[in-house]
Amino acid sequence: MEARDLLTFIGGNRHPGCADHDVGTGCIAFAADRYVALWRPQDPSGVHQLLKGHNDKVTTVKYVGGASREPCRGAIVSGGVDGEIIVWKDDTVSQRLGGHERAITVLASDGDLFAAGSVDGVVSIWRLAGGTATSAQTLRLARGFMPLALALGSVRGRTVLAIGGSQTTIALYVEGADGVLASAGVLRGHEDWVRSLAFRKAGLDQLVLASASQDRYIRLWNLLPATAYSADSESRLVLAYPMLSNAIERVTVEADDDYVVVFDALLMGHDDWVFSVQWHPTEARLLSSSADTSLMIWAPDTLSGIWVPETRLGDVSIKGASSATGASGGFWTALWDRIDASWVATLGKSGSWRLWTADNGWTAFPGISGHVQAATGLAWAPGGEYLLTTSRDQTTRLLAEWRADGAGWHEFARPQIHGYDMVGVATLGPARFVSAGEEKILRVFDEPRGVAGLLARACRVAAPADRPAAATVPALGLSNKAGRDDDAVDELAQLDGPPLEAQLQRHTLYPEAEKLYGHGYEISAFAASHDGRLLATACRASSLEHAVVRIFDTTTWLELRPALAAHTLTVTALVFSPDDAWLLSVSRDRQLVLWERTTEAPFYKLAHQPPRPHTRIIWDAAWAPATLGPVFVTASRDKTLKIWTVRDGAVALLATERLPAPVTAVDVVLAGADALVAAGLDDGGVHVFRLADPTVGLKSLFVLSAPRSPSRGITRVAWRPESELPTLAVASEDTSVRVYELATI
Repeated sequence: MEARDLLTFIGGNRHPGCADHDVGTGCIAFAADRYVALWRPQDPSGVHQLLKGHNDKVTTVKYVGGASREPCRGAIVSGGVDGEIIVWKDDTVSQRLGGHERAITVLASDGDLFAAGSVDGVVSIWRLAGGTATSAQTLRLARGFMPLALALGSVRGRTVLAIGGSQTTIALYVEGADGVLASAGVLRGHEDWVRSLAFRKAGLDQLVLASASQDRYIRLWNLLPATAYSADSESRLVLAYPMLSNAIERVTVEADDDYVVVFDALLMGHDDWVFSVQWHPTEARLLSSSADTSLMIWAPDTLSGIWVPETRLGDVSIKGASSATGASGGFWTALWDRIDASWVATLGKSGSWRLWTADNGWTAFPGISGHVQAATGLAWAPGGEYLLTTSRDQTTRLLAEWRADGAGWHEFARPQIHGYDMVGVATLGPARFVSAGEEKILRVFDEPRGVAGLLARACRVAAPADRPAAATVPALGLSNKAGRDDDAVDELAQLDGPPLEAQLQRHTLYPEAEKLYGHGYEISAFAASHDGRLLATACRASSLEHAVVRIFDTTTWLELRPALAAHTLTVTALVFSPDDAWLLSVSRDRQLVLWERTTEAPFYKLAHQPPRPHTRIIWDAAWAPATLGPVFVTASRDKTLKIWTVRDGAVALLATERLPAPVTAVDVVLAGADALVAAGLDDGGVHVFRLADPTVGLKSLFVLSAPRSPSRGITRVAWRPESELPTLAVASEDTSVRVYELATI
C-alpha cells in the first residue's frame, strides 16, 4: 500500500526570524516545531512538505544563495534550540554546522554569505559555495549580550554586519582589507532590546538600516560616505526635533575613506513591541509587525520626505486583550513577496499565517493554520464530513475539505478557545461534541447556525435545523455563552470558503450546552457510546477511589451511579464495542477491564479482568468491526499490540504483534471483508496492518516512511468513517495533525 498526504496541519513557531520567502520557488519556509515547513501562499492546499532534521524546536530560517529566480539554486539554512545550524539542499539535510553551544536565536543572509547568532553570545559567519558552507569568521560578543537581530549588507564590495539584541545598542562590524570583520561603531538611541534589523541598498555607496525594538519604535540609520554628509543638515534636524538627536558614528570601509552612520528617522505608530522589519524588494518602503496585532507599511511622504504609515493591516489593538477574547496576541514576523511585492504574509501568536494581496488596495485572504503545542485529540464526524482536533495550545479546531477544485483541507471553525490545555474530544452526533481540558469537568458544545451554514456551502455538509445563533466568551471566563451575535452570523453567511483568522477567533465559537461534574482530578479519558445515549469518563488517579469510570446519560446529563470501580491508577482509554454491548477500559495499572451492558443503571457491570494482560502501561485500545466478532486490540508501552476476543463473558488472548517502539495509539476500521489496524508509536512511527483472521494475527501492510512520519510520539490515530479509500488521521506531540489516504499499489 501507499499513503497520499491529504492534510498537514501545523502552526508556525513564535519567533521573529522564523520564516523567509524564496524568489526561486515562491515558497515560504517557516519554523514549525522541529520542522522547516514549506508553503506556497498561492497554493490553497496548505503545507506541502515538512523537513525533518532538528532535535528541538526550530527558531530561525533563511534562504541563502543569491536572488536568482532559478529554483533550487539557493539553499535553506535553519537554526534551532538544539544549537545546530542545518543547511538543506533539495529538501534533505546537506550539512550540519557546529560552533555554537546553545540555542540559535537568529540568522541573516546576503548573497552567499550568512550569519548565525546564539544564546551563547557568539555570532558565526559562513559562506555557501556549491551547496557547502564553510566558516568565514566567529565573533564573540560582550558578556551578557545575546544577539536577537542580525543584518548583512555591503558597500563597495565590503561586508557590513549589524548586531542587535539584549541591549539597547546596535553593534556595527565592517570588513577590512584583510577580509576580516572588525568592530566599527555602536549605534545608540533605542530604549529597550532590539528585535529586528534590515539593510536596504540605497546606492553603490549607501546603506539604510532599519531597527525595531521593544521600545515600540523603529529607527532608520543612513550609512554613507563622510564626503556626502552635511553637518548643517544634522544641525537643523537636532534643532527641529531634539528627541531625535544621536551621536554620529564614523566607520572606515577602505583606507583613508571614512563613512558615517547618521540617524535619519524615528517611526512611531505601534503600541507594543515591534518584532520585525523588512524592506520592500525594490522600493523605499518598510513592512513592520508588532505585538499590538498590526502590520504597518511605511513610506516617505512625497513632499516632506517624512516617513509615515502608508497602510495598516491586522486587528485593532485592544488593551488587555487575549486570544480568548478574540485578539491574536500579535504578529511575530512579516514577509513581503520578494518577487513583485504583490502580497504580504504574517505569522501570529495562534500559529496561523495571514495573507493580504495588493489588488486595488490590500485584501485579506485565508492563510494556513495549525496547532502550536502537542495535538492531543481527534474525532471524526459520524459520517466523516469533518475532523475535530484538540491540543495543549488550549484550542479545539474543526478541519474540513473545501470543495473548491484543488483547495484541500482547511480550518473552518475554532469551536473552543480555552484556558486549560486540552485533553481530547469525542462527537455526540453530527452537530454536537464533548471535550475536556486539564480540569475536572467535561463540556458539551452545539454547532452554531453560522458555522452550520458555512460548512453546508463550502464543504457540502448537511446543516442541522434549529441551531443556536452564536457564542461569545466573557472576559476572564472559560465558558462559551450562547447568545445572539448578528455580526458573526452575517459575516459567516457571506463566506463560501475558509474563514479568515480574525473570523475563526471571533465568529466560529460553539456555545456550551452542558458541563459534566463528578471527578476529583483532571479528566484523562472519555468516550461516547455509538447510540449516543451514554458517555463514559475517567480522571487522573493514584488510588481505587478516583480510578473509577463514571457513566453519564446524555438525555438528562446526570451521572448514573454507582461509578464503575476496578482500576487502581489512571484510566488511559475507554472504548465502546460497535454494538455498545461491551465497554473496555485500560489503565496505567497495566490492566484491562471488560464491562458488560445491563438493563439497569449505570448500564454496565464488571464482566472480566484478565491477569497481567501487559507488562507495562496500556496506552490505548480499539474494537474491531462487528463482522469479526467481539474482538479488540490493546496498545502498550511494552512494545506490543495484542488481539483479544470475548468468549462467554471472559477475555481470551488471540495473538501478539511486537513493534520496534512503545505503542501509544491504535484504531481499527472495516476495509472490505477484513479490518485495518493503525498503530502509532512513541518514536513517531505509524504502522498499518490487515486483520483478516483474529486467530492468525496481524499482517503488516504499510509503515509510514521516516521523512513523512511525525518526529515525536503519536498521541491519537483515527480512521475516517464511511470513506471510499481508507483515510487515517494522526495526531502527534510534534504539534502536527496529518491525514493520509491509503491506496493499494
